Amino acid sequence: MADHFPAMSDDLEQQDQMIFLVAVAMGDTDDVVASLRKNPKYARLAAPNGRTPLMIAAAKGRLAFVEMLLPLSDTRATEPNGGNSALTLAIDDHHIECVKALLPASDANLAFRDTSGDATTPLNLAAERGYLDIVKLLAPLARECWRPLQAAARNCQWDCVDYLAGWMGNDPDDLDAIESIVTLTIPGTLPQAEAILLARDLSSVVKDGQGASNSGDPEKSGSQSESARRPPRAL
Repeated sequence: MADHFPAMSDDLEQQDQMIFLVAVAMGDTDDVVASLRKNPKYARLAAPNGRTPLMIAAAKGRLAFVEMLLPLSDTRATEPNGGNSALTLAIDDHHIECVKALLPASDANLAFRDTSGDATTPLNLAAERGYLDIVKLLAPLARECWRPLQAAARNCQWDCVDYLAGWMGNDPDDLDAIESIVTLTIPGTLPQAEAILLARDLSSVVKDGQGASNSGDPEKSGSQSESARRPPRAL
C-alpha cells in the first residue's frame, strides 16, 4: 500500500492545480486566494492550452485576479509557439483596465503570432481591432507606428488611422505608410483616407513623386523637419 501513496499525492496535487485554474477562469475569488496562500507557485502553472493563470485572468477581464497574480507571474510568458501574452489577450477582448494594469510590467513591443500565424505586435492588434482607447495607451511606447497605421487602414478603423497619423515622423518609411493609405484597394475608403491626410497637413504625400522622395528636403517637407514623432492633434 505504501508504494501507492506518492502517486495518490501527485493526483491530489494535480487536482488542486486544476481547481485553481478553473477558479481563475470562473472568477471564484475564495478558491483563488486560498490556493495562492497554500502555494504561491500556482501562479506559474500552465493550463493544457499553455495559458498561465495571469493569461486566463486577462482574457476574462478579471482585473482583481490580474492585480493579484502580477507580482507572482512572468508577464513575458506566451502561449506555445510564440502566441498571445497576458497583455495581448486583454487587448484582444478590449479589457482596457486589465491592459492598464499589465502595461507597466509588460513589453509593449513584444512580437507574437496571431491566430493566422503571422507575427504582429500589441499596437498592431489594437489598431486593427479599432480599439482607439488602447491605441492611445500603446502608441507612446511603440517603436514605430506605420505598421499599426496600415493595419488600421486595412480594417477601415479610421479613428485609429487618424490618431496614429499624428505620431508619424518625417522618416521615409513613415511617409510611405501614409501614402499607402490612399492606394488601398478597399472600395470606398479613398475619401476617408484623403480627408485624414488633409486634416493632418500631409496631403502632399499622395501626389505622384512627393512621398518619401521629398522627406529629406526641408523646403518640400514643410515645417516638420525633425524625425521625431509629433504628438497627435485633438480628435
